[in-house]
Amino acid sequence: KFVSERDPAWWKQGIADVPGVSDKLATFREKYDGLEAWDAVDQELSDRLKTAEKKLKTNLAERSMGDDKRTAGDLVKKIEKFVSERDPAWWKQGIADVPGVSDKLATFREKYDGLEAWDAVDQELSDRLKTAEKKLKTNLAERSMGDDKRTAGDLVKKIEKFVSERD
Repeated sequence: KFVSERDPAWWKQGIADVPGVSDKLATFREKYDGLEAWDAVDQELSDRLKTAEKKLKTNLAERSMGDDKRTAGDLVKKIEKFVSERDPAWWKQGIADVPGVSDKLATFREKYDGLEAWDAVDQELSDRLKTAEKKLKTNLAERSMGDDKRTAGDLVKKIEKFVSERD
């Protein structure tokens, strides 16, 4: 009954009622213990209950998934924007922000556990986040290498001057 409703409040009510129905089925299971006729009925009703519960949870998850997808996407975009900055301080900030975004993605992963629609979203966003983090680290390393190369080059030039010195 609750599965065909459009209002999430009904879905929540249906999910909340599942334990009571499960308890009632368990009571009947005990009452008719050993009767093969009831075993078949019990199996059918238990399967239908599980199917209905899964559908209600899926309906509820899909309703909130759109908002969560936008939120998670915006967080990943924020990290990606740091890549195009010129100032290494922004790259460091982006790298520092990655764990928070990863934690948020993990929260959504937990929330939508078992929902295939979210698995695809999570995979795409996780890949984009990893790529952005790698680029930020590469930018920072390249900047650092450039500075270190100049410093080392200056030191080598200093030593090279001694070659041309005459006593």
